[in-house]
Amino acid sequence: MDLLLPVGTRLLHIGPPKTATTTLQSAFHNNREALNSHRVHYAGKARQPMTAALAAADGSTVPGRSAGNWPRLLQEIEDADADRVMISSEFFSHADDEHARAVVEALGADRTHVVITLRPLVKIIPSQWQQYVRDRMRSAYPEWLDLMFNHADETTITPTFWRRHRHDLLVRRWAEAVGKQNLTVIVLDESQPERLLNIVEEMLGLPLGLLVSKPDANNRSMTLPEVEMMREFNEQFFANEWTSEDYTRFIRFGSTRRFMERVPAADEPKITTPQWAVDRCIELSRQMVTSIATSGVRILGDLEWLTVAPRASAVGDPEENPVVLTTELAARHSIDVIG
Repeated sequence: MDLLLPVGTRLLHIGPPKTATTTLQSAFHNNREALNSHRVHYAGKARQPMTAALAAADGSTVPGRSAGNWPRLLQEIEDADADRVMISSEFFSHADDEHARAVVEALGADRTHVVITLRPLVKIIPSQWQQYVRDRMRSAYPEWLDLMFNHADETTITPTFWRRHRHDLLVRRWAEAVGKQNLTVIVLDESQPERLLNIVEEMLGLPLGLLVSKPDANNRSMTLPEVEMMREFNEQFFANEWTSEDYTRFIRFGSTRRFMERVPAADEPKITTPQWAVDRCIELSRQMVTSIATSGVRILGDLEWLTVAPRASAVGDPEENPVVLTTELAARHSIDVIG
């Protein structure tokens, strides 16, 4: 299958979150010079254009960051002296139907090709919860699972979760915006981590193996005690009425990143998902796979992989194993926050 996109294409990767987005973005960001030599431009100055994507997807902003980054990113793309342009941010997956159409129109409907990367929902769930906690959420894992699966229409907590992770609706939303012939779904294969990069290389006309992603300590999975430490801090944050700007500066882009540099002990408890939630994930995944398979978009990989059950060690009731917050964890986080 020839994957090479026409000269002039803007390749828009929209995630969603927790689908190897950091791997892909790091590979592009860290290899800009090599990309330029093959007339491919990676849009944005950082690893990903988060603030621009948020502004475009739902009009939101990051505290302390400029709201004008989307127009600037569009101008950069327009001015790029390149045959093809790559744009990647999982925050584009926040877009509703109207915003998705607006993003495609702004990039040029006749020049845009959308890529969506997918992995099993049952593996995304615990990773997404810990990320929400890193972004100030206070809900415990069992509570959050209950809200997402049983009360999603009634809660205001993490309102974008299902917009991101009803993957069938995500595919159809963007297929309607860009045209199903201009959308590619890549099903991730964890046994072949280089496959994603190789596919995108082929789409952009890059030599096989050009893109290399460096390991990022800040992107590792947190242990349960680490997340609970963050959650306790979030309780204190709201109780003391600190500002969003303070949290963004000192916690989200400060102590959390340094906190993640520690190497957890091998026996430190991991996040486990209760069996009832695993069952719901797999049931929903089967429905999503059926819908995506009939959507008419190009699919690379085996959709059935998205319905695979997790390993036994990833299943369990978190409430049956009380978390002990060690003095080492408390001291590290306190020192990081203080400075």
